[in-house]
Amino acid sequence: MGANFWGVLCGLQVFIPHMLEHGEEGHIVNTASLAGLIPGGGAYGVSKHGVLALSESLYRDLKARDAKIGASVLCPGFVNTGIFKAERNRPEEFASDLPESNAGARANLDSVLQHAKQPAEIAEIVFEAIQNDRFYILPHPAWDEIVRSRVEHVLARQAPFVLDFEDLTRRTVAGEGF
Repeated sequence: MGANFWGVLCGLQVFIPHMLEHGEEGHIVNTASLAGLIPGGGAYGVSKHGVLALSESLYRDLKARDAKIGASVLCPGFVNTGIFKAERNRPEEFASDLPESNAGARANLDSVLQHAKQPAEIAEIVFEAIQNDRFYILPHPAWDEIVRSRVEHVLARQAPFVLDFEDLTRRTVAGEGF
């Protein structure tokens, strides 16, 4: 929650007053994740749902003020950023906090990320969305069916939609755009 939600909120609290004071055109893009639109994800999913809701409120508030600042929320799926190798930057004194038993899961993630979108591709999609004043930026159309299924479960007042991560992994590695 600290980085994923509070980092976004604190950044907005610091920069928006200055942006409004300057009176120039601008655009804010908050990065949530598809985890903000689909079920599960534990604390990560909760933080991304929070960023999504915060961004929706920000958009409405800026429109209500007739601000020259637009807002969007980026909800990417898998992007080959190397984020899963972030422990390489972990201070040595915390190295023992890393689980040793997840080598198989790590290899699976590495395989998925090799087939994921590249950051430059996501950047192009974001720039196009800003130019077109699009609020929701969903750069992985292959996930639309999953988002739709979740919303359909909500509207049908059913039990939460269960995401099949094994099928998702298989489809990603098969190059289906996840």
